[in-house]
Amino acid sequence: MELRAAKASGLVGGAWGASIGGRVRFMVLQRVTEGGVGQLGRLLERDKKQTQENVEFIFNSARNKWAIRELPKTIVNISSLLMLDLPNNAIAGCLPMDLCYSILGLQRLSLSYNQFNGEIPDSLSHCKSLLLVSLSNNYFTGSIPRDIGNLSLLQEFYLGRNNLKGQLPKTVFNISSLVSFDILYNEIAGSLPADMCYLLPMLKTIAISVNQFTGQIPSSLPRCESLQYIALSNNKFTGIIPQDIGNLSMLQTVYLAENQLTGTIPNSISNSSNIISLDLGSNMLTGNITSHASILIFAAAQHLHNISVAFTSNYRLSNFSSLAVEVRLPDMLEC
Repeated sequence: MELRAAKASGLVGGAWGASIGGRVRFMVLQRVTEGGVGQLGRLLERDKKQTQENVEFIFNSARNKWAIRELPKTIVNISSLLMLDLPNNAIAGCLPMDLCYSILGLQRLSLSYNQFNGEIPDSLSHCKSLLLVSLSNNYFTGSIPRDIGNLSLLQEFYLGRNNLKGQLPKTVFNISSLVSFDILYNEIAGSLPADMCYLLPMLKTIAISVNQFTGQIPSSLPRCESLQYIALSNNKFTGIIPQDIGNLSMLQTVYLAENQLTGTIPNSISNSSNIISLDLGSNMLTGNITSHASILIFAAAQHLHNISVAFTSNYRLSNFSSLAVEVRLPDMLEC
């Protein structure tokens, strides 16, 4: 590899790698300058042609501010890229629309807590090796790519706190490897499919609060047997809470507040010994909540309807009448 030349010219501020049999197998680069990305891409591609080796190439700058303001478009030319890991930087601008046409082996795309704007590329569905997509806390607009369900290996999907709209592609619920799904604080609309949990045996987290979802909470939700965290609050869900939801043996957190739910609180919730955090406020529910475990209930008291709360051990009851919302005014680059 010609990494020495790149370091000597100041293109790379920190790098380390490992080799097997004398050949470089992967590299982790930190503090790379804007010009350095294109230079390194050319060096890697040239080396790949000479050695016939597919170098596992990783950008990782989670702990160091990059010396660039916009993600260089030349990054899509690094066909051997495995991980693009740049959270908590000040990188702005748009993602290349052809992001996944060349880097088909990409496994990890982590760009959260930056200042990206524009649309999420439709080409993302071509990176079929992706295990993690984390684009939360940016300013992305548009909709979630409709073919996102083609990412059959995807385990973690984080798009929370952006400006996304449109419908949630139903194909996302066909990704049987999915463990965490978070699209909090957007304006995504539509309904959840009734059979959403038939193909999600690994799902532990579903977080879709503060969106525009309508319809009923799917009765199949209790079939997601690995669920630990359910956050559906601040939407427009109607109907009843699925009766067996509290029977999920691993479930610890249930947030369903600020919807239009009616009916009686299921006994499976009332008697659950696993749930430790429960928010049912601002609905039109009736019934009893009896807990045999320590439980924290968030409830806007003025919106409770004929609900009695009884505990057999430690508890805390907290009232929240207001919600502080942080408004960010970004210094965005035009796409």
